[in-house]
Amino acid sequence: MRTLPRRGALGIRFEPRKGAPGVRVLSVAEGTAAARADVRPGDVLLGDRGTPFADERAFRQWASRLRAGTQIQLFVERDKGTPDLVELAIDERPRERAAGVVHHYTQASLGDGTLLRVIVSQPEHTQSSRGRILVLPGYRRDSWDWPGASDYPLRRWVEDLARARFSVVRIERRGLGDSEGDGANQSLFEERDDLLHAAQQINDEGHDLGPWVVHGYSLGALSAPLAAEGLDARGVCVFGAGIDTWTEYMDALLRRRMTMLGAGEGEIEHAVRAQQALTSVVHVGGASVRDALGLHPPLERYAEEWALDAEANTIDGRPARFWRDVYECPTAAPIEAMSVPLLAQWGECDWITSRTEHERIARCAKRGEFASVPRTDHGLHACESAMASLRGEAAGYAEGAALALARWASALV
Repeated sequence: MRTLPRRGALGIRFEPRKGAPGVRVLSVAEGTAAARADVRPGDVLLGDRGTPFADERAFRQWASRLRAGTQIQLFVERDKGTPDLVELAIDERPRERAAGVVHHYTQASLGDGTLLRVIVSQPEHTQSSRGRILVLPGYRRDSWDWPGASDYPLRRWVEDLARARFSVVRIERRGLGDSEGDGANQSLFEERDDLLHAAQQINDEGHDLGPWVVHGYSLGALSAPLAAEGLDARGVCVFGAGIDTWTEYMDALLRRRMTMLGAGEGEIEHAVRAQQALTSVVHVGGASVRDALGLHPPLERYAEEWALDAEANTIDGRPARFWRDVYECPTAAPIEAMSVPLLAQWGECDWITSRTEHERIARCAKRGEFASVPRTDHGLHACESAMASLRGEAAGYAEGAALALARWASALV
């Protein structure tokens, strides 16, 4: 197999600009190309000399083609002033490093030859590995490679599991990190098939890293039972998952969030009805986001909040077909069919999912167990309450979920 190269990197974290071109810089890693060029948080990257960044997707596609050692010029807007042309020398993307943990960067090949980046995080002494934990990501189109974010909760979670003598396997999706291809318009099922194909290839290579445990993070729980079956895993853990149909889940989430924010019953009902209209037209009816906005004008009120993009036919940055797959994907049946143990973990400060949902997931499995993790929210941040999490008042990383998972998985392997 050919070797997947490490790509170049600017050294920034960013967010899309809703309804405007370019991306906004959230943070700049020290010692990187962006830092040397004095790019700062709050700056807006509008494009290079030949490629305007019409939206986040255009920026991601451009960034995925960066190569170490090249010189680029970017139009950077600061404080809404006249954009400056800034020159940067691109570095190779750094690699994650942590005390007591070794990160191996390898790859898996899909049926069409596309290479996906695979990162295996292990204890320093690999002969002591208890087993392998395959992490299935949630819905967001974010890279699972975090070299410049040593304090990021998910990175700390991976490192804690590795220090607990597990080999943690992350598989990047198409077009993210070093992975090849453009996965921006992939369906849920296409993404899932890619990840399972790559995981099976890792399994077939026969590395002596111990038996598998599958971890479905958030929406990744939908694929966890299938992955467990394909890898002959010893167990499945889900964190921040749901058991209801997608419509019921999203309606409950919307009601919960708006209630926590003090909205009145009439306002909540209006929003829920708008969301149900979106589901009816797009998820069930198969129409476009543009059609939904035309048929139900009240949806315009929520277009920015829900990131409804009629031009790209996306909702919250994901193509409409992805959400149709989520709507159609079975939830309870695959869990009921599992013969291996299941751990349903819920963070007590997780306002996105509920304790009741996780208790039902545990009851649904033949060998299910529920575990509540104190002071932990959906993103594994340490919080004092669900309201604190909703307000973004996190207090660092909550280690409880990783430690509880390690104890539970140790008994299986």
